[in-house]
Amino acid sequence: MSEEKVFRLSELYMNYKIIEKLIGSVVTTPDGRELGTIYHIYLNDDHTPRKIAVKGKDATFYVNPKHMFLAGDKVILQEPTQADLRRAIQETLKALQELFEALGQDPEKTALNVAVAEEHLRNALNCLEVEQG
Repeated sequence: MSEEKVFRLSELYMNYKIIEKLIGSVVTTPDGRELGTIYHIYLNDDHTPRKIAVKGKDATFYVNPKHMFLAGDKVILQEPTQADLRRAIQETLKALQELFEALGQDPEKTALNVAVAEEHLRNALNCLEVEQG
């Protein structure tokens, strides 16, 4: 029995045949949970993928291809590490704290709290290497 070769998507040269094969492919987690389908591949100048757009059930999200693998005809998304999740949760909690502090303040201070909260949420998404859609 031959073993399937596994390729990290970030290391593949994307010619039209590979792109054609990947567009519409189902993206799963290592345990087989379906996350969505690939609907666009953004390329670097050297034709390696820069980011992958995945259309999920509820939203579109963008994934760094260094976290995606091609195993046969399956596209697998490596899930974030525990440390990345912990940092993302910490940043989200900081954002919530800023928003709670904004309640009941004058509008000028509220705008500052909201801006700081937005920055914490961006940091949380960066921890998970997810871009806003």
